Amino acid sequence: MAYVRARCKFARYEYGPWSAPLAFSLNGGNGIDGVDTPDITLTPNPATERVTVSATGMQSVELLAVDGTVILHHDGLHQDKYPLDLKGLAAGVYMVRVSTPLGTATRRLLVQ
Repeated sequence: MAYVRARCKFARYEYGPWSAPLAFSLNGGNGIDGVDTPDITLTPNPATERVTVSATGMQSVELLAVDGTVILHHDGLHQDKYPLDLKGLAAGVYMVRVSTPLGTATRRLLVQ
């Protein structure tokens, strides 16, 4: 169990009162029971010219620069695997964001 105290600075009060206990358990996934996120696989990672994005029931795939700029966007997929062409991209770290019926998840991709 953990107790949480709100941090705020109103007038002369720096902290709010202690709240009730906050209970959570690790489930091996995202760390919080009852919250599902898509399971995404990037193969190969690191990649050079192409990467295959795998997730059950993908609806959209985005490739983002580390600053959040969308480089590639594909939606209306409705498939479990999607190849992304990386030709012409500079070497570095990128993010792949995938939307499925379970929600949206992001994974790091290293391009060499």
